[in-house]
Amino acid sequence: MYTKKYMIDTSKKSHRKLYRQCNTMKDFFDLINSSELDYFDFFDSISKKKITDCFRIVTRMPSIMIEPNTKVADAGNTSKILPSEQSRLSNNNFNYGYDAYTTKGNLDALIKKLCLYDVDAEINCQLPGQIKALHFDSCAGWMKKNIKKIEDLKLDHKNKQPKHTPRLHRFLVALQDWQPGWMVQFGTEQWSNWRKGDVITFDWRNVPHSTANAGFEDRYLLKITGTTKEDTKYDLF
Repeated sequence: MYTKKYMIDTSKKSHRKLYRQCNTMKDFFDLINSSELDYFDFFDSISKKKITDCFRIVTRMPSIMIEPNTKVADAGNTSKILPSEQSRLSNNNFNYGYDAYTTKGNLDALIKKLCLYDVDAEINCQLPGQIKALHFDSCAGWMKKNIKKIEDLKLDHKNKQPKHTPRLHRFLVALQDWQPGWMVQFGTEQWSNWRKGDVITFDWRNVPHSTANAGFEDRYLLKITGTTKEDTKYDLF
């Protein structure tokens, strides 16, 4: 673990230097779980901060039948907020931004179509009035799920994933037709007017993004993260 002494000794160095000091995936995972780190500043420093070509429509699965199952995160009280995120979020009156659920239903057809494995999936339910603050993704949930398998692997600093492993991708799948007031922003681009079953991917390594529900009904999106089994026919990041 990154001890407090270690963080004090290195906190005067740039975030990029801190990142370069991470040798393994465990080093990286421990760093982003440290309360001594400001998560947003860190990823803002090590990312390209793209504002265009931020997300792409991948495919459609209009017959998808996936529903929320067990609640694993409450927007107002969840351990899914990393220690490195807590201070900035609370100081700016943000919470986690949505409730999260395990999935009920068969994901096999979607996983096969996207050529994925080592999959982590959850449903994000954003209630009216909830806001997911601007942030960069780290795929910390996927890392946590696979940490025993990847902790000793070398960190690929360019791609923010284990070195010499298939590329890690993140997708969002619409579980309802879009409604006015449902906002999803990637860089300067807005995803809207989606239909149930639309599948998008985004450049999670480099794109700051946020979501909000200014409508009057709960908004459900399936978030799925995994590595590609083979060269995919889809234009991914």
